[in-house]
Amino acid sequence: MTISLCMIVKNEEENLGNCLRSVAGLFDEINIVDTGSTDRTVEIAKEYTDRIFYFEWINDFSAARNFSFSKATMEYSMWLDADDIMDSDNYRRFRNFKRDFKNDADCIFMPYILERAHDGKVVSSSSRERIVRNNMGYRWERPVHEGLVGNGKIVTLDVAVIHTKEENAQNLLRYFNVVEGAVKSGNCTPADNYYYGLMLSAIGRHEEAVEQLNLFIDNSKDKAFTGIGAFLSIYNSYIALGDVENAYKVLALNEDVNKNKSEYYCLLGHFVMNSVKDYDLAQSYFEKALTCNGNEGKVPICLQKFDEYYYFRPWNYLGQCFLKKKEYLKAKNAFGEALKYDPDSEELPELIAKIDTLIEKTKK
Repeated sequence: MTISLCMIVKNEEENLGNCLRSVAGLFDEINIVDTGSTDRTVEIAKEYTDRIFYFEWINDFSAARNFSFSKATMEYSMWLDADDIMDSDNYRRFRNFKRDFKNDADCIFMPYILERAHDGKVVSSSSRERIVRNNMGYRWERPVHEGLVGNGKIVTLDVAVIHTKEENAQNLLRYFNVVEGAVKSGNCTPADNYYYGLMLSAIGRHEEAVEQLNLFIDNSKDKAFTGIGAFLSIYNSYIALGDVENAYKVLALNEDVNKNKSEYYCLLGHFVMNSVKDYDLAQSYFEKALTCNGNEGKVPICLQKFDEYYYFRPWNYLGQCFLKKKEYLKAKNAFGEALKYDPDSEELPELIAKIDTLIEKTKK
């Protein structure tokens, strides 16, 4: 298996060296496409490859990525961003995969760790199309939050790429302007509505966010492409607008597309517990959350997975629910499970100690 690493960069002098050092020796070719750097990015790139290309920025990430893939001369192409790395364990597994590969895939999906807590636990992640065969016609689409589109045999590889930095204000504004331009042009995809809606919700433009996210949720072309973030954001925007009825409705009417998402059941259960005060129903949702794994079924792409919903939050919420039901021993056990996933918590041991006091009082 031969792989061309294809990257697009701009003003990444703080990150590019870390990225390329972390994957040194894994690729048969490295192609770096610069889109207008004014710092030492190109100089750093030249330490790792002489295949440096230049692309005039036209507010279209897909155009730049397609240009980078057009320079590949190996059988497969893989993409990374300048602030991505592989740690030593994933480096080893990727090297072994490449060595033993049987040439039986056209598109390879890999986990993408988007955010980690201070203790290393994954906070959010996704599954992304990372490697494609070069003669199968795969193309990047959408001007921002772009994706690879094509037909071929898909496999998944349990080797993670790790995103290492939070986006700065300048980059976020750049993304916002590009996706806003796509939406306002009228020539946009449901994914553009999704990302635009998330951004609008994050900056407090809730009425516009609701409109965009509903366009995404109501899209009937591909219900497997759910994007749990759409439901988290539209719920928060409805709550911010004081529209409790629609906050509940957008959850209650969309269980089918979220039936394997712990985030969904945690959010629905939290609403039912605190707003409807139906603690038995809330309990059933939290227990469902504990059975979910977040998989998208037949579609390997996962826009975003909020991993703490798959270990910490459902147990924590279940403990809160049992407290409201005055089922103290069950509450203690649930908070104990939550503590296993957050052993540094200061709040949970104090809460468990208070529950012990309540349990002793009930015995008297």
